Amino acid sequence: MKLCIGGKLKEKIKNNIDIIGLYFFMICGAVWNIFDVFQDLMKLTAPLVIPILASYMIYSTYKINNGFERFNTKKFTYYLVFVFVATWIIELIGIKTGLVFGAYKYGDGLNPKLFDVPISIGLAWIMILLSSVALTYRVRINFKSAWKRALVTGLFMLVFDFFMEPTAMLMNYWEWQFGIVNPMNYLAWFVIGTMLAKIGYESNLFMIKTPRIVFHAYFAQLICFIGSYF
Repeated sequence: MKLCIGGKLKEKIKNNIDIIGLYFFMICGAVWNIFDVFQDLMKLTAPLVIPILASYMIYSTYKINNGFERFNTKKFTYYLVFVFVATWIIELIGIKTGLVFGAYKYGDGLNPKLFDVPISIGLAWIMILLSSVALTYRVRINFKSAWKRALVTGLFMLVFDFFMEPTAMLMNYWEWQFGIVNPMNYLAWFVIGTMLAKIGYESNLFMIKTPRIVFHAYFAQLICFIGSYF
């Protein structure tokens, strides 16, 4: 009996090793920030977190949907490229004009940058969008309208940004004018997130199998951001 339970536990750990590793890494990041230790290591690894995690989430999505008849690989790839480029351009307009999110500028926490905008920022949007979509489906409310699903996804993206902002400033990801987050930022996050999600739902791009790592990435990152702030 003990061997049976032990075997099941080992199998469960093996099948969830990426999720366990994600939470471990994010919790470590929060603890290190709280106690102000390993800060040089944090500065070194911070720019790598977004591209590595986003790439793994995208890879896992392709992998779990391999052979799934409702998954259009080419169409989904085009969508991800569109989100990456569109959000990077929106961020560029934002920092140059202050008309989208309010007046802000990026620090050195997310280098390298192109025209003062981190190259990886489009991946960050993809990451939060996919996680919020996964969370929307976990709510288990039968939203037949693409607009309703998109609004819920946009709301989850807004919530994520709300908790991310204070810590992101502390970690020198970006800096707001007068050190205060402009309310325009939250409205923009909700509107942009909703519109991007609407395109995905309307095009049936999210009628796919969602890897559990994509769902857990939402909460693992929130734990890091909230924990680091306090």
